[in-house]
Amino acid sequence: KNQKLKNIQIKLIFVKKNKKKNDYFQRINSRGLSGCLTLYKVEFTQSSILANRGECEDSVNIILSRGDINEVKIGDALSDALDIDFSNININNVTIKNSLNDCLDFSYGNYKIDKVVLINCKDKGISIGESSNMIIKDAFISKTNVGIASKDSSKVFVQNGEFKEIKTCLSAYNKKQEFFGAILNIKKFKCTNYDNLKNLGKDSLIVNK
Repeated sequence: KNQKLKNIQIKLIFVKKNKKKNDYFQRINSRGLSGCLTLYKVEFTQSSILANRGECEDSVNIILSRGDINEVKIGDALSDALDIDFSNININNVTIKNSLNDCLDFSYGNYKIDKVVLINCKDKGISIGESSNMIIKDAFISKTNVGIASKDSSKVFVQNGEFKEIKTCLSAYNKKQEFFGAILNIKKFKCTNYDNLKNLGKDSLIVNK
């Protein structure tokens, strides 16, 4: 917490536990934190985060932080791969493979991603909620339940998106009663091998222009 990380690479390779059949992972620890790695009030300058086999609610959780992250690469997350809350973050490149919940989860902030590649996210590829603003230049997402979800008063703009083998490519809706609907504006997109192209909730908007 309270650090300035400039040109720093954080690399995490979590030890695989020998679990009994009825064991379960810890969602929140004694400090009320849900990340295997939690970065709190951090200022990033061209740093990178690499993580593998995180067995927590979030493999990496960033809270109340700001700045520029060069690369995020996460594999085999037991739940969410990357969760960012209450922050203003720009990320150049994101690659996430095999997450048992969301690959990317953003809330209460302003975010920008230049290029994102997400493969095999069991729930959502990118979830943006709680009055967040998000800009994504290029997104490739495959083998997920939902490609991109904009929720609860959030505004999302995607320049170019390609989706393959996804149940619902785009979704915009209201989930929590204290918020309104959401907006998802995607300029160019290709969606193949899908069941539902869009899921649009009440008072929400999906725009393709």
